[in-house]
Amino acid sequence: MCYYAFLLPLQTLYVGFPFALLTVLYAVPFFGGFEKNLRMIGFLKIMVVGLVWAGFTVLVPYYHEANAISYPAFLLFIQRFFIVFNA
Repeated sequence: MCYYAFLLPLQTLYVGFPFALLTVLYAVPFFGGFEKNLRMIGFLKIMVVGLVWAGFTVLVPYYHEANAISYPAFLLFIQRFFIVFNA
């Protein structure tokens, strides 16, 4: 993963950084005196998974190719988020 990260432009990495941060916060405990993570909060659990999955599969590749996020890409992001959220 680190090897391929060096091959990506810096702007693409900036778009993927919030999703990577959510992934880290999903696993690393930081709530309640470092005893709870986002995985332990029921409603946020599926929202974080949906956001990260939709972001890394729609927004990051689209931004890498077009250098902008368009309205159709945003709609596809929302659709993919709801597919994961409702599953």
